[in-house]
Amino acid sequence: MAREAIPLYTFVMAKAKKENRYMDYLHSYEDQVLPHVRDFVKKYKLTPASDYYFLDNIKLDKNTSQISLPKLTIQNNDFKEIKNIRPKSSVISSVELKLTFGVVGEEFHSNSVYTVHSICKGNTQTTCFHLDSISAAETKSQNFFHPIHHFQFGGSTLMKLGDEGGNSETFFGSMLVIDCPRISFPPVDLSLALHFILTNFVPKKSYVIESEPHFYRQVQKAQEIFWRPYFDSVSNFFKATDKGKDEIARHYLPQLLP
Repeated sequence: MAREAIPLYTFVMAKAKKENRYMDYLHSYEDQVLPHVRDFVKKYKLTPASDYYFLDNIKLDKNTSQISLPKLTIQNNDFKEIKNIRPKSSVISSVELKLTFGVVGEEFHSNSVYTVHSICKGNTQTTCFHLDSISAAETKSQNFFHPIHHFQFGGSTLMKLGDEGGNSETFFGSMLVIDCPRISFPPVDLSLALHFILTNFVPKKSYVIESEPHFYRQVQKAQEIFWRPYFDSVSNFFKATDKGKDEIARHYLPQLLP
């Protein structure tokens, strides 16, 4: 049996704590991050003016080390380019984002809910997915395999929408909504959440992020801070001779075998 080694997770997070990169990033959010995000959103009118209030009042809660965005409704004419959709005559009208992110213990967590609305023959349809984070300790207490950071279709938000007013069978019809699978995905801040929406709901010809250098560099910076440690851990898992020291990779991607 291989000797027990100190998890790579300990080294990664200790280094992150020493450099204080997560907290430095959060403390600089209002002055150095949000201006680029706001300018980008307002330039392309990605959200109705009524939602500017939420954008303009994002602040770091210094007691919890969290930043919350209660709502941001993303609208774009290019959403209509999504053709493989049911009901067939539906047209996506908006993607509503709710987001909380910050430092929990020594880990960066994000919880984002994406509620997609469409219109079909005067009626509205809704679907939902979310990106959650839980602690490494919590993953061990779960009944099912549970990545620290994971995307999930439906979830509690969609289930609550269907259950409101006792309408569950009418709302869901013949569609089955369950809380698995949970698909591994790195955490996001606001810039990464917007980038995720636009790269999935807007055609490549319309979302050319390279033409917006400030927003481009902001997304690039966020990926370096939050995504690089995630992918480095998974990469190191396959490079290491003693897989025990890469335990965090298995928290990120529990299907990995030591």
